[in-house]
Amino acid sequence: MEEQSKREILINSDWMTTFGVALLLLFSLWRAAYDFRQIANGEFTQPVSIHALLLAFYAFLMAYWSVGRRLLRGGFFLLGAGASIRIVVYCLHASDHAQYLAAINALVFGIAAWTMILICAVQWFRSVVRVRKDQ
Repeated sequence: MEEQSKREILINSDWMTTFGVALLLLFSLWRAAYDFRQIANGEFTQPVSIHALLLAFYAFLMAYWSVGRRLLRGGFFLLGAGASIRIVVYCLHASDHAQYLAAINALVFGIAAWTMILICAVQWFRSVVRVRKDQ
């Protein structure tokens, strides 16, 4: 009889960090696809609300706290910048065309940011997940 080789997946990290990065990976993939769909369908305008203010605050906070990876910092900075531009243009009571351009800008920044965060999450998983074959 021939024995089959067994494969084991080894993760060199604690389970909370792994779970958090997995959620970040899934969320960034979903958000990048969602923002891309909005641009493809021409749905640029969304009302500026407290959510945009919270996004800007926490994105800049995460850009400050992100240690080591420039790509991750850049992604969070782009998220904060896009939301901040929308807030400033709205608070200045700019024309509808300026608010429309700010919304397009925020979506493009969002796609770039979520793609950068997605790449960082994939790189992290590649560095900590190993497959071991037992024979």
